[in-house]
Amino acid sequence: MLLLAGQMLGPGPVVAEGSSKGGAEADEIYQLEAVTVTAEKRPEALQDVPASITAVTGDQIDDAGIQTITEIANQVPNLHISTWGGRRNSHVFMRGVGATYGEPAVGFYVDGVGYTSDGMFDMELFNVERVEVLRGPQGTLYGRNALAGVINIVTRQPTNETEARVSAGAGNFGQRELKGSLRTPLVEDQLFLGLSASATKRDGYVDNTHLGEKADDRDDQSLRANLRWTPTADLDATLSLDAERFRGGAYPLGPLQEIRGHPDRVRNDFAGHDNRDAFGSSLSLNWNAPGVRVTSITGWRDWENDGVGDTDGSPLDIVQENTQEDRKQLTQELRLASPETESALRWMAGLYYYQEDTGIVTRSRFGSDAVAMGFVPAPMDSVLDADKDDQGYALFGQLDYRITDHVTLTAGLRRDHDKRRVRMRTRMEMGGTPVPGSEGDLNDRRVFKEWLPKIALAYKPDANILWYANAAKGCRAGGFNTLMNVDPADANFDPEHSINYEAGLKWSGWQKRLSFNLALFRVNLTDQQVIQLTPSIGSVVRNAGESHSQGLEAELVLRPAPGWDVNAGYSYTDAKFDEYRDDVRGANYAGNRVPLVPRQMFNLAVQNRRPIGASAVLFSRLELQRIGDFHWDTANTLKQGAYNLVNLRLGVEGDNWEAYLWGKNLLDEGYAEFAYDFPGLGPRAQAGRPRTFGVTVSARF
Repeated sequence: MLLLAGQMLGPGPVVAEGSSKGGAEADEIYQLEAVTVTAEKRPEALQDVPASITAVTGDQIDDAGIQTITEIANQVPNLHISTWGGRRNSHVFMRGVGATYGEPAVGFYVDGVGYTSDGMFDMELFNVERVEVLRGPQGTLYGRNALAGVINIVTRQPTNETEARVSAGAGNFGQRELKGSLRTPLVEDQLFLGLSASATKRDGYVDNTHLGEKADDRDDQSLRANLRWTPTADLDATLSLDAERFRGGAYPLGPLQEIRGHPDRVRNDFAGHDNRDAFGSSLSLNWNAPGVRVTSITGWRDWENDGVGDTDGSPLDIVQENTQEDRKQLTQELRLASPETESALRWMAGLYYYQEDTGIVTRSRFGSDAVAMGFVPAPMDSVLDADKDDQGYALFGQLDYRITDHVTLTAGLRRDHDKRRVRMRTRMEMGGTPVPGSEGDLNDRRVFKEWLPKIALAYKPDANILWYANAAKGCRAGGFNTLMNVDPADANFDPEHSINYEAGLKWSGWQKRLSFNLALFRVNLTDQQVIQLTPSIGSVVRNAGESHSQGLEAELVLRPAPGWDVNAGYSYTDAKFDEYRDDVRGANYAGNRVPLVPRQMFNLAVQNRRPIGASAVLFSRLELQRIGDFHWDTANTLKQGAYNLVNLRLGVEGDNWEAYLWGKNLLDEGYAEFAYDFPGLGPRAQAGRPRTFGVTVSARF
C-alpha cells in the first residue's frame, strides 16, 4: 500500500515549458485517444454518434485485467449481469430491461455475428480490439432481441505488422492461466494470419462440505484464428474460426442466510457441473464498389451445453436437474451503404437471414425427500424433450441527412419476420418406465412480424459538443416454454415490446483531455416476459403486462496530467411494473421494482504510468465499483443490498514485457450472485466472487 500511496499521491512527471514537448505539441501528446466505433455499422468517432455508447478498448481491458464479459459490466453504467448455477444462465440487463429466460433482451455480437442464447454471453475476452456497449433499443440495425441494447465485441485483426504475445498468471484458489497470440503477414499487403489461444484453471471458490469437494472448479480453453485477404485496396475478406471447451463445477447453492454468513461453503447432496463445447466460423467481406460499399457477413455456430445441478441447494434428496442443450445457428447479413464522402445524405440498406435448430432434454429427478414434502407421490423423474426450429429474415434501412452544417436527422426502419416451431414431449418416469397418463405432446408453430422504427436528431454546434435526441422501438420475440416441469398447455408466451426515448449530450474539452457524456432515458415496456415458479417446482414464462424504466447515465474520461487517466461512470434507474398480476400466486405486483435492476451504479478507475529508469514504467490502477440495491424476484421479497468492489493492479512495464500484481474484491465484500425462493425450503442463493489475487507476466515479440 505504500507503493500505491507513492504512485497515486505523488506528482507525476512534469514537462517543462521550454522542452521539445512543450506547448501545442505537448497538448496533442496528452490528449485523449480518439475512439472509433462501428455501433451504426460504419466506422465513426465515438463522440460523433448520437446515442449512449460505452467503448472499452483492448488496452483498457488489458490495463484492468478484465477476463470475461461479466467483468466488463462493472465498468459500464446501466449494464448488470448475473450468472447463476453455471455459464449457461447469464442474465443481462441494461437500463432496467433484460431477460431471465428465453431469448436475450440484449443483443450480443462478435465481429458482426449474433449470438442468440444468453448462455453464450460469458465468454473469455482475449485478443480483443474493443467492446462496444450500445444502450437502448437497436432494432433498426440489429433486429430482434436488441430491445435493451447491444454488446458488440470486435477482435484484433492481423495486419502487415508481426506481433506475438504470451502471458502467464497464477493466483489464489489455485488459479492458473496461459494466453498467447500471433498476428503476422503471410504475403505483404495481401494475406495475413491471426492466431490466439487461452487456457484457464482454478480449484473453485466454494467448498461442498457435504461431499468434501470443491463445488465450482473451472477448466477452460479457447481458440481463435483469422485469415485475412486484401487482394486490392477496395476488397477486404476475413475468414474466422473459434472454438471453446469449458468444464466446471456448477450450482453451488445454499440457503440465502447461510450464504451471507459463510459464502465459501454449501451443503449439496449432488455435485453439479456445467460443460460447454462450441465451434464457430464466419466469413466477412467488405467491398468498396463504385458508388456503394458492400458488406457480407456469414456466420455459423454449433453450441452444446451439459448442465447438472442440485437446484434445491441442500443436502436433502429433493430434486436434481440435468439439462442438455444443442444449438446450431446460421446467419447471413448483406448490407449496401453509401460511400464515405462529404455528401449531406448517408444511407444504408440490408437484408438479414437466420436459421437456428435447438434440441433440449431436461430431466428433473425427484428423490425421497420430495415425496416427504408432498411434491410427488413417489421417487420419479420429470422429463422434457423439445426440438425448436427458428427461422427468420429482415429488411432494414437507415438514412442520415445533414439538414444544415450543424443539424443531422436520422431515420431508420426494419421489418422482422420470425417463424417459430416446437415439438415438445413431456412425461413422468419411475425406474425408467413412463408413468401411465403422464405423457404430454405439443407440436406448435407461431409467426411473429414486427416493424421496428427509429428517429434521431443531432445538433453539433462545434467540434467539441453534440446534443441529440432519439426514439426507437424494440422487440423480444415470443416463443415456447421449455423449462422443467412446464405444463404443455401453458407453453406459449407473446413478444415483448419497448419504446425508448432518449436525450443526451457528448462534450470534449480542456484541449481534448476531458470528455463528458450524459444521457436521460425513458423506456415503456408492454407484455414484459418474466419467469415464475409454479407450485410443482416448475417454471413458466408469462407476459407481465406493462412496466417502465427511466433514469440517466453519465461518463467522464479525464487525463489530468501526463501519465494519469481517470474514468468514472454513474447510472440511476427507476424500473417498476405498471401492470402485473401473478396468476400462480394470485398477487398484484403493480408498483414493484423490476428484478435484477440496481437502482444506482457507480464506477471509478484512477490509473498512472510513471517512468523508472531509461526503459521501464511503473504502473498502478485503483478501481472502485458500487452496485446499488436491487431485488431478485418480482414479489420484491428477496433483496440484495448495495455492495462495493475494490480492485488494485500494480506492475512494471518494459519495452517488450510486463509483470503485474493484482487483486479483485480486495475488501472481500460478500454478496449474492443470484437468489430465488424454493418452495418449502425458502430462499436459495449463490455467493458472488470472493477476494482474489495473483500475478501475471507477459512478453511481446
